[in-house]
Amino acid sequence: MTTAVENVVQLADTIVAAATPNGRGALALIRLSGPEAFSIAEKHLRPLPSQPRVAQLCTVHDGDEVLDQALVTLFPAPNSFTGDDTVELSTHGGYLVPSSVVAALISSGARQALPGDRKKTMGPCHGRKSIKLRQRLVNLSRRFLLRRQRVS
Repeated sequence: MTTAVENVVQLADTIVAAATPNGRGALALIRLSGPEAFSIAEKHLRPLPSQPRVAQLCTVHDGDEVLDQALVTLFPAPNSFTGDDTVELSTHGGYLVPSSVVAALISSGARQALPGDRKKTMGPCHGRKSIKLRQRLVNLSRRFLLRRQRVS
């Protein structure tokens, strides 16, 4: 059981996770979110995108090693979905590239996101989205995915 102090520490962490299933597609989406997201991304991206909310082609590095080329979009706080600074990297899919990119970001100070971390950052602590609105968004995305499956 976590205490209130541990929850505050977790909310202050910069977290990273693949937002798409590993090995399932040609592309993978990796999200880096939290107060140090931009500074961690700066260590691994060349060039760092110059404009927020505009995807830019970047090379992803781990030291001198090139891991991949990715489309990267920056979402500065408080105007991101969670209210935190967020970096989204669209990398090549599979297992190796996304896990290598996540590992590099973790080595620079991000924490692997745990189940429920995203929910903790959304809501009253940022004054952003009510529980009802979040549930509506989840239901809407589920309906959209079901329609897309039927069309395919």
